[in-house]
Amino acid sequence: MEAASKHVKVALSGDGGDEVFAGYTWYFDYLKNTKYNFLSFLWKPLNYLTSRLFTNPKNKLLKRFLRKIGYLALNEFDRYKYLTTPRFEDFEIKELFNKKVLKNYTNKNLITDHAKSGLKNIKDLQLFDMFTFLVDSILVKVDRASMANSLEVRVPLLDCYLIEYVMRLKNNIIFKNYEKKHILKQIA
Repeated sequence: MEAASKHVKVALSGDGGDEVFAGYTWYFDYLKNTKYNFLSFLWKPLNYLTSRLFTNPKNKLLKRFLRKIGYLALNEFDRYKYLTTPRFEDFEIKELFNKKVLKNYTNKNLITDHAKSGLKNIKDLQLFDMFTFLVDSILVKVDRASMANSLEVRVPLLDCYLIEYVMRLKNNIIFKNYEKKHILKQIA
């Protein structure tokens, strides 16, 4: 930004493109895993059973299987959090911390008011990212860096009319062949 501010006073940013046009990998991971939803009645009991039987698995394939079962047993918002944030399984936490620390440990997520209503589809995830991750993290960094260099940054991909239009599009247009930012690539 420092180099840009020597030559121009206003710059364009591509921020918001991942949120508006589904560029994050976790949107597709979420979509792929919804094909198992018809077995949702199985996941919680199976997760409970496997977590009791295999408290400290050594086999990598078994660990991967247990993670998948644990993921599928989650509600929509917790699935989203699972895909977007690093986390440890309960058996990994037990390996990492002593009993004193674990006594006060709870595996509860703090869920914002926006998410309490439930994230039922990809567009809900996109909107959630726009109202949280984008606003609270990405745009803040761009704003600080641009102000530090006396540069004004405009974000055309966050135009309210553009967002409204894209959010009305059907999923098969936005997520064609699981290609990230499919629409933008077609335009370019």
